[in-house]
Amino acid sequence: QVCDTTSASTQIRFNKAGTKPTLFASSIVGLSVRISTDIDGYDEVQYIGDGQYKVSYTPVVSGHYSISLAIGGDQLWTDLSKGVYVEPSIASAPHSTHSSGLYATEGIEENFMIQAKDRFGNDLVSPLLDGEEFEVELLGRPDKCSGNE
Repeated sequence: QVCDTTSASTQIRFNKAGTKPTLFASSIVGLSVRISTDIDGYDEVQYIGDGQYKVSYTPVVSGHYSISLAIGGDQLWTDLSKGVYVEPSIASAPHSTHSSGLYATEGIEENFMIQAKDRFGNDLVSPLLDGEEFEVELLGRPDKCSGNE
């Protein structure tokens, strides 16, 4: 809950990765809302010497990001006008999903889909990397009534 009657604006900044909380505002005359988020996975700005700084970030949500840099509120000239596109990471078995049903019918071909995801839950949008492959194994016992025990 935010309550500020002393200034013309209140800034709310979310800086944690993942789903952002819902913000509700109602019954306020002249309300103007601006919500900004730090890039998911922002790590640090580190001085490395000779007036240079290293900016480190590890985004966990794939997609297009815009980057703006400022010192004391003044924007730096950068060639980041097109932004940065963050690709999903490598496939992660514990995070990937499938659509296999619980039941199959004898003699009928069954199909299901696998959605490869990275360790952050992003859907992979390209084929697996060289050396990666899905291992599918069907194990089970025939039904006692089938006569194929």
